[in-house]
Amino acid sequence: MALASCSAAALAGEGRIEVVGPSVAELGSYRAREEKAVSFTLRNAGDGLLDIRRLRKSCGCATAHAGRTALQPGESTEVRVTIAANSIFGEYEERVYVESSDPRRRFTKLIVKGDAVQLVKLEPACPDNTVNLRWLALNEASCHELTLVGSVPGLRLGEPAVSGAEGVGVELASLPGADARYGLRVLLAPCSIPGPFSCQVTIPVLVPANEAPVTIEFMGELGAKLVVVPAVARLAQGGGRSSRRFCLRVLGKPPAGLTPESVQWPDVAGVSFAWDDSACSDGWWFVTDFSPDFIGTLSADGETSLRICAPNAVAATLVCRRAEEQKRRR
Repeated sequence: MALASCSAAALAGEGRIEVVGPSVAELGSYRAREEKAVSFTLRNAGDGLLDIRRLRKSCGCATAHAGRTALQPGESTEVRVTIAANSIFGEYEERVYVESSDPRRRFTKLIVKGDAVQLVKLEPACPDNTVNLRWLALNEASCHELTLVGSVPGLRLGEPAVSGAEGVGVELASLPGADARYGLRVLLAPCSIPGPFSCQVTIPVLVPANEAPVTIEFMGELGAKLVVVPAVARLAQGGGRSSRRFCLRVLGKPPAGLTPESVQWPDVAGVSFAWDDSACSDGWWFVTDFSPDFIGTLSADGETSLRICAPNAVAATLVCRRAEEQKRRR
């Protein structure tokens, strides 16, 4: 019976995938607002059924579709890859992996290359038109400048608008030169509240007509942020009192007066904190003592968060979890 099954499999043969023509498509340079599509031809060069099981993409900017998913020997199908409009900017190389039943070549790679030119480019370059301002000082005004370069002659931009944050001013002015160039200045008023910052600047396009507005995202962190390293304490139940050593680090621009003495420990029953005088190049060491009663409150699938605060800084969080019990040896 087993011999008959093997003979049937041998007679059935195997499918073998083959790309007819190039496996790399060059779309060249084009306007990013345009949708682009290209087709590849796949053929079953084997002597058995070939199944196209799945198309895997390297980017969400693309879609891929196979005309047929089951190919008899000698049959072909088209795989159409589409790059969506305004989904990617600049030079790119996207890959589509065709997973098939070919036992010698499970994955076949198809490549699409192109250069999606934005109507307006930012200088310095900012991926996805997102400007990371990183750390911003509390209670200080700041100014951030960008140059907007048009890819078509005669570009005209309208008055910019700001959304998502208060105390943000914006100025747009045409710059001299052969290209359509604008200077953008974003002015941030002093802020006394630490934490994440974000806003959106929207600039209408007057010429050419019927173009989507230019949208630029600004993001950053105001003030300082406390971080505990390591951030998680795994505590074993039934082992008595447990003491752990941590480092409290300060990220960003510390405000005046941020010292170990200004740190506020959480008031939690069964947990105590004490500073460790050991040297630490980028923070302060401290020791946390966990009582058996506190450890006993930790559930198997839950956690308790302890917030460590300081004035004018984002609080740090120390997460306490129950340690997984090791399986007993038989």
